[in-house]
Amino acid sequence: MNAPEDCRFCQDPIIQQSGLDHPRKVAEFELSTAFLGDTTQYFRGFVIVALRQHATELFQLDQTTRQMFMEDANQIAAAVEKTFQPLKINYCILGNNVAHLHWHIIPRRVTDPNPRHPIWEDPFPFVELSDEEFRQMADELRRNL
Repeated sequence: MNAPEDCRFCQDPIIQQSGLDHPRKVAEFELSTAFLGDTTQYFRGFVIVALRQHATELFQLDQTTRQMFMEDANQIAAAVEKTFQPLKINYCILGNNVAHLHWHIIPRRVTDPNPRHPIWEDPFPFVELSDEEFRQMADELRRNL
């Protein structure tokens, strides 16, 4: 599927450029890139796993690609669990704001504003992290992959 010029993820260097130099980049898999969410670290360890090729729906992927994409999310979720020991991990593919396949891997804790609701239903505080703090989290996740 051709990447539209207005697709934010198809143009985003953190997703499309190789190398782990970006402070929020956690891992590069064969088909996807994992990176820490920039405005969602109230849920410490929140990771996005974005497919590097453009697609908007899982059914658009062939079976092998779909399985590999799911395995990428699984590997990151296991690293999130080992690194941050959340009570539960939420897995989400929406695409309402960015119509490009990507997983939200969301560690949940009993201290969340409303731990039984999806995180977007209730306001949560913005946590601003430095590049060094992002690098430390990404390094720790990589060690647990």
